[in-house]
Amino acid sequence: MKQKGLFSFLKDVRHLVLVSFFIALYVVLSMFSIYITKELRFSLTFVPVAWSSAAFGPMAGALTGAFGDVMAWVVKPAGPYHPGFTISGISSGIIYGIFLYRKEITLFRVFLTALTMIVVVELGLNTFWLMTLYGSPFKVLIAGRLLKAPITLLLQMTVLYGTGYFLKQIAPNRIKGI
Repeated sequence: MKQKGLFSFLKDVRHLVLVSFFIALYVVLSMFSIYITKELRFSLTFVPVAWSSAAFGPMAGALTGAFGDVMAWVVKPAGPYHPGFTISGISSGIIYGIFLYRKEITLFRVFLTALTMIVVVELGLNTFWLMTLYGSPFKVLIAGRLLKAPITLLLQMTVLYGTGYFLKQIAPNRIKGI
């Protein structure tokens, strides 16, 4: 019987275990973030959120982003906790889910996904959260983030498209193409 609904992953123990694995992977990857400044960092934490979203839908990705963010901060705080970044994690899961869940993973789709993530989350939400958290002026923050954007775009595209095959092995009935 085919499960339907945004929270259908909660009804299957195997899916819950995989989503939990993605949350744990998020926490581990957050420990290896590279900080350029306190407002500018590179991280691979987008990978488990994207995989969770692509395999189990936007809500699974949103939960992975939210719980991953909170747990990563608990394990290794990098400054004060700000709930805005948890909102960014939820937004990331939803965006990845919209673009990747039950869709063929093509280079163009991955490009659109990464571009949307950068514009909405990195340049939009996260810049706003950093402004409120540190009181840094928008012009200062956005300059560094605009320089980071093309690198992040290339990194996300490479990782997401390159790992699409493995994602297909995890959830063959939910991922098309590759």
